Amino acid sequence: MSRTLKPSLWVLGLVAVYGLAVLFRFHHVHAESGEWRDRPTAQPPRLGYHGHTYDRMATDAARRTGFSFHGAATGGGIILAPKHLPDPATIQVDYRRVYVSYRRAGS
Repeated sequence: MSRTLKPSLWVLGLVAVYGLAVLFRFHHVHAESGEWRDRPTAQPPRLGYHGHTYDRMATDAARRTGFSFHGAATGGGIILAPKHLPDPATIQVDYRRVYVSYRRAGS
C-alpha cells in the first residue's frame, strides 16, 4: 500500500508547487499592472514609467502632437511621451493604432 501512496504524494506535491507558481505570477502581474491575469495587456489599467505610476484615462482618437517614442510597455504597447519633458504628467500608449492616455497618479 505504501508503494501506491508515494507516487500520489509526489503528484500532490507537484500540483501544489505549480499552483503556488501560478498564484505568484498572477499576484506579480496584478501588482505591476492592476490586472488579475497571467501576463499584462498592451494597455493595462496601471503603468510604470520612469519611476512613476500612471493610471489609464481614456482612448484618444489620434496620437497627440509633440509625443514621440519613449519605450515599450510590458504588454507590448508603445509608450509615447512629450519630447522635452523629463517628468510628463500625461503619456500615451499606442497598440495597433489605438491610443490610450495615462495620467500620473497623484497629479
